[in-house]
Amino acid sequence: MLIGRNPSQDTDADAVAVAIPDLHRELSKVHFRLDQAADGTISITDLASTNGTFVEEDELVAHVPRVLRVGERVFAGGHRLRVEPRTRTHELEAR
Repeated sequence: MLIGRNPSQDTDADAVAVAIPDLHRELSKVHFRLDQAADGTISITDLASTNGTFVEEDELVAHVPRVLRVGERVFAGGHRLRVEPRTRTHELEAR
C-alpha cells in the first residue's frame, strides 16, 4: 500500500494507492509504503519523503523497512496513523 499526497503517480502497479488530502503539502506525493507479510506482520518503509516518516519518536531511514507492532503510532507530514488489529486472533499473533 502506497500512502502520500498523490501516490497514483508511482510506477508500482501492484500496490494499492491511498491519497491523503494535505492542504499544507507536508506529505510527499508518495510518502511511505505499508506491506503485510504472509504471517500478518506489517512493515513500513519511508520512500525518501521530504519531511520524513516517524514511528513513535524514531525517524525511519529511507528505503529501510521497519516492522510495526500493534498500537504503534506513525507520524507523516502532520498526520498520525496507528496500526490496529483486524481481529482478536490477529492481535494475539502480532504479539
